[in-house]
Amino acid sequence: MLERAPAAPREAERIILRCLSKSPDRRYQHIGDVKLALEDLQEDLRAGRLAPPPAPAPSPPPAKANWPLLVAAALAGLLAVLILRSFRPERGAAIRDNREATLMQLTSAEGLSIDPTWSPDGVWVAYASDRGGAMDLWKQPASGGEPVQITRSPEAETQPAWSPDGRTLAFAMQGQNGGVFLIPADGGQPIRVADSGARPAWAPDGRQIAFDSNGSIFLVNVTGGEPELIVAGTSGAPYAAWSPNGDKLYYWDRTRRDLFLADVENKQPRALNLIPTGEEAAGITVGPQGDRLVFSKAPLAATRTCGA
Repeated sequence: MLERAPAAPREAERIILRCLSKSPDRRYQHIGDVKLALEDLQEDLRAGRLAPPPAPAPSPPPAKANWPLLVAAALAGLLAVLILRSFRPERGAAIRDNREATLMQLTSAEGLSIDPTWSPDGVWVAYASDRGGAMDLWKQPASGGEPVQITRSPEAETQPAWSPDGRTLAFAMQGQNGGVFLIPADGGQPIRVADSGARPAWAPDGRQIAFDSNGSIFLVNVTGGEPELIVAGTSGAPYAAWSPNGDKLYYWDRTRRDLFLADVENKQPRALNLIPTGEEAAGITVGPQGDRLVFSKAPLAATRTCGA
């Protein structure tokens, strides 16, 4: 029998119940959908948009819980289980050839490892891991080998992003001293380029970084300076992605319920009319020629139901 902790948000319970549904058709069909639901929940918790749970029966006062961090940490551990338990190809997906896919475990089972990303030359994989205690950045040869620790901070450092030349990593740091930082890919002293933000994305020329903060998209020069507001009020994670020539940004606007393309110079967004009513997008990637988009989509979090 599954029992809900009295102080746990009901939205967290709904996500877990759907993941554990006995009916495969009622579970999330892609691990990206689970990640999107968790990120939405974390954003709502931080912004105070969720109603408090019903008051439990009187009992000794528990230690104060930091639910945004607990959801991010505890449910991220659930993601690793779901990759093995629930992930399956999208219905109707074609198999291109007869070669069998093989899996190679890159990191050990020690601790939690998330946010993997390839280096531009394909030699390294950078990721965030708490194997050393705190969540730090690590890299590891894609062919296997010993991991190399890049950051060493008591704060949580996640979402590494390689610079186009492969020499530098941008990343997001949580906590009181958080923000968007740069660090040499071989390790060294981090440099803060923004006082807050998440999901950094390098411009193709390596001179600027796009990131989101409280649902808005900003640009900042890698040499520092005041971040420039490009898009305001998307009410969630916009997953900004650059066009190949670096003059436009694709992003998801949860408020306006569509994917948009914004010109970096004049900041005029254009709706792409790609998302049906009642659905949302995540994880946007732009093709090398700029004529194709890859993204995941799922029912809006507000319309998702639990499996019985």
